[in-house]
Amino acid sequence: TGEYESLDILVNDLNQNGVFDLTEDRIFVGAIESRGRWAGTVFIFDFKDVPEDQLPQPGDVYQLGWNRPFFKRDSVMFSVSVDDAILASALDNEMEEIKVVPNPYVGTNVMEPALARSGLNQRRRLMFTHIPAECTIKIFTVSGVLIDEIAVENEPDNGIIHWDLKSKEGLEIAAGMYLYYVKSDKTGKEKLGKFAVIK
Repeated sequence: TGEYESLDILVNDLNQNGVFDLTEDRIFVGAIESRGRWAGTVFIFDFKDVPEDQLPQPGDVYQLGWNRPFFKRDSVMFSVSVDDAILASALDNEMEEIKVVPNPYVGTNVMEPALARSGLNQRRRLMFTHIPAECTIKIFTVSGVLIDEIAVENEPDNGIIHWDLKSKEGLEIAAGMYLYYVKSDKTGKEKLGKFAVIK
């Protein structure tokens, strides 16, 4: 009839970091039932042990292997969109999920690697999550003084950036309330938020 059954895709976030990592997470392909629920997995993409030079690129074509013979009625069709084809609305929705971790920041936190000499202070850092791969982050005091500016140029699947809690002059910031402003270079979408630093 020319009317093919469409399958959907779900990402299994194995490392539970809220970001799709091609070499760590898995992609489930399966059917959606009439009520919009997951009906079952047909096959899984897993690039865990694939060499870096063999990872998928825009325009790549894949051949699927099955544990049963094909039937005459079987047909598999799918396409992969390149980065530039990502819908702007999807990027806008992702920006609504931007968060600062930890918030509030108290002294130090478990994300920070210890220095070789335990008698010294640890390197302090905050993490911004769900940020666009290409964006600008500005950090202000509540009175509007620009503290620092971060130009983000991540890979498309990396929505995380760290900040060292230092001003653009390299000075440690004081305790208090701060504002952050994120602007996507691709869509122009903006997000304003706040975080606290407690010492």
